[in-house]
Amino acid sequence: MSATTVLRAVGLILCLSGLVPTAVLNAQPSGQDPSPSQRSMHLTQREVLTLAKTAARKVVRQKLSDYDITSVIFDSHAREWSVSFAQQPPHTASRGCFYVYVNDDTKDATVQPC
Repeated sequence: MSATTVLRAVGLILCLSGLVPTAVLNAQPSGQDPSPSQRSMHLTQREVLTLAKTAARKVVRQKLSDYDITSVIFDSHAREWSVSFAQQPPHTASRGCFYVYVNDDTKDATVQPC
């Protein structure tokens, strides 16, 4: 198992358990410069959500409206966004949640189950 896979898993577990809040990446207090990680992003959060939803629609057989986006996180080291989707109401089935990873440089999106 690669270090990137382990870091993804840990970050997503922390996010889903509520220990790490969902990142709101576009909001900046007025008068402050963007953080170094935000300056290095090529995609906006809106663009990432569009790419993630497009990839998700190809995989999810149900309506995407049955899912909530529970987190949007940018990993500046991996140059990758992770977007987590959870089915509402929560189900115990394996398709109850999934993640979409969007490469910030190439805009490639991959879907992985929880």
